[in-house]
Order: sequence, then C-alpha cells, then structure tokens
Amino acid sequence: MEEKIEDLYKKWREIDSLIKKRTEDQNEAYDKLMKTELGKFYFGLTDEQREAFRNIYIKINSKDYYNSDIYKYCNFSSIIEKYHEILHDIEKDVLDNDDFPFKNRGSAIYIKDGVDTYNPLTDESTKDLEVSDEIKLFIQNIINDLYGFKDELTADDIPVIKVIYDKLNIKIKDDDSKDTDINGIVEDIILHKVKVIHNWDKKYLTYREN
Repeated sequence: MEEKIEDLYKKWREIDSLIKKRTEDQNEAYDKLMKTELGKFYFGLTDEQREAFRNIYIKINSKDYYNSDIYKYCNFSSIIEKYHEILHDIEKDVLDNDDFPFKNRGSAIYIKDGVDTYNPLTDESTKDLEVSDEIKLFIQNIINDLYGFKDELTADDIPVIKVIYDKLNIKIKDDDSKDTDINGIVEDIILHKVKVIHNWDKKYLTYREN
C-alpha cells in the first residue's frame, strides 16, 4: 500500500532533524580542530591532499585514529551525505505519489502564493489539497529545490498567463511544432509578455497619478 504524503513528510522531517544534529556535531568538531595546529594545517589542504593526509595519519596513529577529531569530522560528513541521499529518495517518493498534485511537470511555470503552489499552465495547484499548511510548504520546498519559482510572477498573473499560453498553443499547433520545449522557448515568451503587461500597468498608474 502506497504511503501518504503526510507519512513521507514525517520520515523527511526525522531525517532532516538528524542532519541538523549531525551538522551541529560536525561544526563542534571543526571548531575544536581549528584551535589546534593540526586542524589549521588539515583545513588548509585541498580535498585531494586531505585524503592523502588521512591515509598517512591512519598508518601513523592506527590505534587512536578512530577517536581523533579528524575522524569524527570526516565521519560526520559521510553520515550527513547519506542522510541527504535518503531525503532525496523520500522527495522522489513524494513526486511519484498518487496524491501529489502536479502530474504534468513537463508543462510548468510554478508560482507560489503563501503556502499554496500553482501551475497555471495545467490548472494544478495545492489550493484544494486536503492537507495541513505544513505539508503544503513541504511540497512547495520540493518544487523550489527541483524546478524553482518565478519570483517575478504572482497569483494575480495566473489569468493572463492562461490567456497567453492558450494563444501560444494555437500558434504552436499551426506551426506543427507540438514538441516545443515548454520550459524553454514558451516559458520565456510567457515571462516576457507578462513583464510587458506589468510595465504597461506601471505606466498607466503613473499616468493616472499625474
């Protein structure tokens, strides 16, 4: 049975809290190391040099290496990296979940309005999703990490975006180019036209005020 998005969020939150805890531990190990000449030397090396240094350090201090601050720091890095991989897998499960509101991610311009997320090109949104605001923000963060938002657009622009997109669709079909990359050419056209409309509005308001 497929897990609900709420259950996946609980797992995500648990792993995220572990990452924060391990990051704090790693920062403490770093601060402790930087108070020593060994630490200052180690962090002055490149990644390749650090790996070579650790290999030598293990041989010289084989008994004490796994209790050393350098080992603790590096071990925290490894743990944090694995946790991030788990987060990525959870987020993938959310994207593939039957309850995830955005199915057609190939045609998308994402707009956020408070906790809600909209894709005006497909009329998909989290507005009517029966979940908490916390879950909506969780979905919003996943969308932001993977696709990003158009910060210059707001929910007020959705009606005009739909009109522009409908007209572009007709033109695309007439030109026999149905496979046009919506996240490229068409998206750029929509953003440009909305910006032009914004500029018209500003000029009109300025004219009215004067």
